[in-house]
Amino acid sequence: MQSIFSEADTTLHNGKNFWIPYNQACLPIIYEGYLTEITEIGPVINYYLLNKHFLLKLNKGSIIVEGMTILKWKRVTPFKDNRENPKYGFKLGHNDNYRIFYVNSEEELNIWINKLSFVGIIDNIEKDYSMAREIGKGSFARVFLGIENTSSQEFAIKCFNKMDLWNRKNGIKHLLNEIDIMRKLDHPNILKLFKVYEDCDKVYLVLEYAEGGDLRKRLSECKKYPEEAAIRFIQKLLRVVDYMKSLNIVHKDIKPENILLTSPSDNSNFKLADFGLACECDGYLEGKCGSLGYVAPEILWGMKYSFNVDVFSTGVVFFALIAGRSPFYGKSVNEIYLKNLNCNIQFNEKCWINIKIPTINMIQILTNKDPSFRPLAKHALRNALFDDADNNYQINLSPLSYLLTKQSNEKSWLENKEDVNCLI
Repeated sequence: MQSIFSEADTTLHNGKNFWIPYNQACLPIIYEGYLTEITEIGPVINYYLLNKHFLLKLNKGSIIVEGMTILKWKRVTPFKDNRENPKYGFKLGHNDNYRIFYVNSEEELNIWINKLSFVGIIDNIEKDYSMAREIGKGSFARVFLGIENTSSQEFAIKCFNKMDLWNRKNGIKHLLNEIDIMRKLDHPNILKLFKVYEDCDKVYLVLEYAEGGDLRKRLSECKKYPEEAAIRFIQKLLRVVDYMKSLNIVHKDIKPENILLTSPSDNSNFKLADFGLACECDGYLEGKCGSLGYVAPEILWGMKYSFNVDVFSTGVVFFALIAGRSPFYGKSVNEIYLKNLNCNIQFNEKCWINIKIPTINMIQILTNKDPSFRPLAKHALRNALFDDADNNYQINLSPLSYLLTKQSNEKSWLENKEDVNCLI
């Protein structure tokens, strides 16, 4: 089966050209050295600079950049010639547009491949990782605990079947988007993407392993967050939302299932995950997406929306930490949909009796139905509720009477108007 990244790579290069004009990209160099490129006129030795987006080729004997190639969707395939005096090298690109490069030794090849593995698409995942066991399964991917062969370090490996991606509407688009967004993010409370692999049938994302499971599962174990602990947790989550805003990124699907705890014994440290619906935003967005029970109402209404949809979802998570469920719970998908659409949040149950007024006020502020009155994360963080926060605050959980499992009929849905109409 052909690579799912080939068309995206061709689009970036506006056609079949491997080398494109240098655009004065000023990025830190992560590696540099001589490579022998196989060209139409034969082998040519040049000096190359590698950064996190491009491979730059210098004119022979000068510091002038002759051209560059975009690495984001290029496949990297190392090889060793089978001969008495073996030669080592790698193929960069896809079958319709690629270059062959040789290096002087196996050690040098390993260095180049290691550096390229963080910016391109690698093959032969079995060479680098062993799959220990399945730790999760979704509609379009399975997640395995992976062990790095050289270090025995644990990773989460998200595996996509390429045929499923081809057959699913916007399947490849969403995967490319997830990879693109995650490679731009570097935050202690965001799940890190390390490498991307592709073979004949599957695509693999090598991710940071958060062994504590997701927040919904943690809450469903008959436990809840004390008020002060919930405040500290939400403060961290708002900081994540603010960080994403600084990069013009909207997550669009913040919910307990996409918040992963880093340890079974630590309930305060987490990683935000699943960026399949995330996108860059330079103003307003359109299109219905998200998860019922947590999505901002303006999305359900079909209105244009912006960064503070993530603030709304964070406010719903705040409610869930204290009450054990979304405020829009219901016995059917349609009931959840209507409650979420109308955004009528009540605080009249027993779990709210001893909760302080400023905490309830903050939840109401974050979940304001009118997005024009809903703050951005950076403004919410200035509220006195978050003053003097202790980032090392440890959360002790205690039993609750309302479980997130009451929302077992909650449904994730994608950008398709028909999906919404079927709920009405």
